[in-house]
Amino acid sequence: MGYGTYELCQGVCTGSVPPSLRRPLQLPADDGGPCPVTLRTSGPVFPSTGTQVGMGSFTGSPWLGTRVTWAANASYTGPILIRGGEIGGTGALGFGSGSRPYDELQLLDAGRQAPPVVNGGRAWLSYTRVRSSGCYAYQVDGTSFSEVIVFRAIA
Repeated sequence: MGYGTYELCQGVCTGSVPPSLRRPLQLPADDGGPCPVTLRTSGPVFPSTGTQVGMGSFTGSPWLGTRVTWAANASYTGPILIRGGEIGGTGALGFGSGSRPYDELQLLDAGRQAPPVVNGGRAWLSYTRVRSSGCYAYQVDGTSFSEVIVFRAIA
């Protein structure tokens, strides 16, 4: 799936992320304790959500979801690949508002209709989707970084 097919792209974005961003997923292991939510991100790309993310239903889909704005600091201008999954389970993490979400989110040029970012960064509107409540992680890969961001999805 290329960013050019993502519905919030509205047909004006093109291309896909470079293959070098497709690093193996390195999600945390479940140690039986509480969800190890990320309190502060260290990378240049971050979601608008907090550590607990409320998920609602989508008509015609068994997937739950919520709107997420992704932002990148002005210091990072490259492509971004976001994927993830459930920690300690087999639950998938998806993106988009369709009845069946995409399994990854590719971000290139600044998103259309996204809010401005302080200090000249970029932003994108998106949806994060899950099947059920639980502990989930995004892996955010860029040309110069890879970061895992853990959150708790609550239905």
